[in-house]
Amino acid sequence: CYFLSPLQKGNANIDSQAAFVQELNNRDLTGKQRFELLKQLRVSLTSNTVSWVIDFGKAGLESILDNLNTCLQS
Repeated sequence: CYFLSPLQKGNANIDSQAAFVQELNNRDLTGKQRFELLKQLRVSLTSNTVSWVIDFGKAGLESILDNLNTCLQS
């Protein structure tokens, strides 16, 4: 079974920390999808509670760095 991510399905509303991390780790994202995801993540990181950001945690930060490295290599 092929899994389509929320961004690939056209549902750009991701709200949980785990969903962001899962989506950030999706290697099938196009450049535009990656950009939109990072924009949405920026909004979530600045508008959610501190506990939400803490729960995003190390895995989330590593995923952001991996995506930034991917963008630099492209």
